Amino acid sequence: MKRFITPLVVGAVLLIAGCDNGGGKVALKSLDDSASYAIGMNAAQGMLKPQLDQASKQGVNIDRAIFAAAIRDVLSDTSGKGILEDTVAQAVLVRWQETMTAQKKQENQKFLDENKSKAGVKVTPSGLQYVVVQEGSGESPTDMDSVVVNYKGMLVDSTVFDQSPEGEPRTFMVGGVIEGWKEALKMMKPGAKWKLFIPSSIAYGDQGTAGIPPGAVLIFDVELVSVKKN
Repeated sequence: MKRFITPLVVGAVLLIAGCDNGGGKVALKSLDDSASYAIGMNAAQGMLKPQLDQASKQGVNIDRAIFAAAIRDVLSDTSGKGILEDTVAQAVLVRWQETMTAQKKQENQKFLDENKSKAGVKVTPSGLQYVVVQEGSGESPTDMDSVVVNYKGMLVDSTVFDQSPEGEPRTFMVGGVIEGWKEALKMMKPGAKWKLFIPSSIAYGDQGTAGIPPGAVLIFDVELVSVKKN
């Protein structure tokens, strides 16, 4: 749903103005009521729901009723505060984030411990685990070289967080990628296909990044299409 009130939205608002919404939750009795609801829908659909859905995919257990209550409390308070003081709320979030990170790291370490004993899995001193799916030939790249690759990146629950478009390999400078990739690429040869299992210590660490939670193990299917020597 678009975040701007278009003529189409205004028309819909006019149609439902003065009518009950039929759900028994909110009575939309005027144009202002309907516009208020429409703006709230925009905010929820455009920002809040995607964030909650992403959090759920990452294993974060957020009580949506309490989440909604917090929004209601802040909006209904003239001071813009909820039932928690700001400093308390921030302290809670820090403690919660630390707890979640520790829990996820423990789960991911268990995955790596079990995975390394599987057939075909090799482990390097850094903790990188990999499986050679297809051998390549030729010269391996160095930090200064660029590589053309097809890839798909996943979390341990198989959630795909990034991938190259089908038939459109991407080009990267070896020295500019995460340490786990860098280490693997410098062992691969053109034409090789590897499956990588990268610990957070040589990926995005305890900070994480967009779509990747703190402490996450990353799984990549990587095909080294070619090397561009620099």
